[in-house]
Amino acid sequence: SEDVEVAASLHKLGIVLVSLKHFVSALQAFHRSLRIYRVAVGVRCSEVVEVLFKIGCLHYQVNEYMAALLAFEEALEMEEKLSNEETTIRKAEILCHLGFAKIKLQQYGDSIICLNEALSIQNAKLGENHIDSLRVLDSIAYAHSKIGQLTKSLESYQKMMKVHIAVFGENSGTKTLIKMSTIYERLNDKKAALIIRKRVLALQKSKLGVGHAEIARTKNFIRKLENDIARNKGIQEWI
Repeated sequence: SEDVEVAASLHKLGIVLVSLKHFVSALQAFHRSLRIYRVAVGVRCSEVVEVLFKIGCLHYQVNEYMAALLAFEEALEMEEKLSNEETTIRKAEILCHLGFAKIKLQQYGDSIICLNEALSIQNAKLGENHIDSLRVLDSIAYAHSKIGQLTKSLESYQKMMKVHIAVFGENSGTKTLIKMSTIYERLNDKKAALIIRKRVLALQKSKLGVGHAEIARTKNFIRKLENDIARNKGIQEWI
């Protein structure tokens, strides 16, 4: 119908306005599109879910995390009704962004639940080593670390490394390795942290060149860890 065409045009306009960083105008276009879709097609339609999701993403982009959360929750509710509770990639995407918003709002436990459900859907639909799982795993690891669940955080980073290697090859995942080393330090496993930092150094040398600032920084971390290990060994021998 003509109304549906207007709603679709407003939806597309909103996307263009977001790309131009005209966020207020984009939000207005999305909401006008949403109102028309709801009147012309009804609440339960795929287009309503898409527009709600875009609204959530826009709010997230401008740091309005509670507004983003509410839009994502409504989009998720609509998606579940449309799909009759079947798992869909779109549901996984909404759950991911819901989890991201909850992290920004420091709702770490709830975020882990959303992100794990999203990851389960992704793994079932796309396979365990799909690139899309990297951001989800990273966010799960971060959320666990924020509530002191360091072992679970480490497990997520280890899963990330498997994906990195499967997708990009053995010489990838430097940033993830650095995060793993930090978690090992927090677990007071300095030897494991040292092994990983040395692996980071080797990767950085192969990619960045010997004189890069990141290499100097990694060397400083390695020296600190070696000193800590030697100091602890000396204390234990003295005891």
